[in-house]
Amino acid sequence: MTVINLMLFVLLGLILTTYTSANPTNRRNENLVLYEKPPPKCCTPYLWQANISQVQGLVVNHYPVEIELVGHIWYDGKKEKVAVHANIVTNGVLSVLTVIQDFKAKKQYTMNKKQKTCQVGPVYFPKPERCIPDDAEFLGEEVLGGSLKVQSWKAPFKGETYDVKAYFTMTESCIPVTSTLSGKIDSPQGELDILMTTTTSNYKAGIKDFSIFDIPDYCDKSL
Repeated sequence: MTVINLMLFVLLGLILTTYTSANPTNRRNENLVLYEKPPPKCCTPYLWQANISQVQGLVVNHYPVEIELVGHIWYDGKKEKVAVHANIVTNGVLSVLTVIQDFKAKKQYTMNKKQKTCQVGPVYFPKPERCIPDDAEFLGEEVLGGSLKVQSWKAPFKGETYDVKAYFTMTESCIPVTSTLSGKIDSPQGELDILMTTTTSNYKAGIKDFSIFDIPDYCDKSL
C-alpha cells in the first residue's frame, strides 16, 4: 500500500467518524458559551454529499508527510458505503483518485480512473455511525463567518487501531461543518501520528447519481 492510499484509508476511515462516533470525557472549554442542558443528539440523513477540503500532517516511521485534499464525498448510510473523489497533493505530488469503502463487504477500492488502475484492500475501521452518541460532550455554540450558528462537540475515541481526539462543529440540523482530529493510528506501515483538519461545504441531502459507488471492471472484485 502506497503512502497515498494509506492516507486515503485514514481519511475515509475517520472523516465521518470525526463527526459522529465517540467515547468522550467530561471536560469543558471555557472559551465557548456553555449550557447546563445540552441540545438533543442529532443524526445525519442516511444519504448525503458535500464538498470537502482537508489538510493532514502525519509522521510515518519518522518520515513527515503533508497532505492537502480538495474533493467531494458521498455517504450512503443505508448500504453502508462511502465514496470520495479528490485532488490530493502529498508532499508536493498531485494525484486525482476515487476511493470507495464498502463496510458491509469490508473492502476498500482506490482507483485512478484516468490510468485505469485499482488497488483493493480491507477496511480496517468500523463503519461510521450516523448519530452523535448519548454520552458525547457538548461544548457550546459558535457563530462562523458572522451568521452560521453551529454546535461544538468534543469526542475522544479509541479502538484497536486508533487513539484520537476530535473537536467538531455541526449545525442544529446535523450538517457537519468543521473538525480537528489528532492522535495515533496503527497501520501496516507502523504507528502514525496524525493532525487533521476538515471542512465541509455545499452540503446536499440525498444522492442523485449512485453510479459513484460502481466498481469498474479493472478492479479485482474477488480480493
